[in-house]
Amino acid sequence: SQLAEYVEDFDMGDQNKVSVGIFSGQVSLRDLKLKPQTIPIGNRLNIILEASSVNEIDLSVPWASLASGQVSAKIKHLFLLLRITELNLRDPDDHAEFMKRREDAESAKMKYVNSEVLKLLTKLGDPNTDSKIKSGIMNSIASSVVSRILSGFSVDIENATVSILIPSSTEYGKGAA
Repeated sequence: SQLAEYVEDFDMGDQNKVSVGIFSGQVSLRDLKLKPQTIPIGNRLNIILEASSVNEIDLSVPWASLASGQVSAKIKHLFLLLRITELNLRDPDDHAEFMKRREDAESAKMKYVNSEVLKLLTKLGDPNTDSKIKSGIMNSIASSVVSRILSGFSVDIENATVSILIPSSTEYGKGAA
């Protein structure tokens, strides 16, 4: 399953850890540990997930009214241990990683901007597109992006502990590990 990519020793068939009500739309996951991973932040920083535990995640998926219903998740007793690290630009491998991140960010930004501009120009240049629609395109872009992100999903976290290990000021600039 896709969860096994992120969760240690995850098995959908383990009835002690997984409970699925197909018709009710209720899913419960218990006693989970996320796999350690590194999350790049910007060009120079990383957040490393060193340890974690989740006592329980309850998901509710309203199958009968999925288009209008609300998918919700309740996370109980979450613990995360995070470490912030900085790339050492004097180290050739870290410097190469920094340059790759910078190039990837610029490339992704340009691809997104180019595709959005092309969509707008196509619609605005179409003689069959009404002038009200043309002005509405510009006004609705921001609101449609926000509504897509926020609609139909809620998360409730009960009892969370997040510890963040931050390198001391003397470690910054030296590629803190």
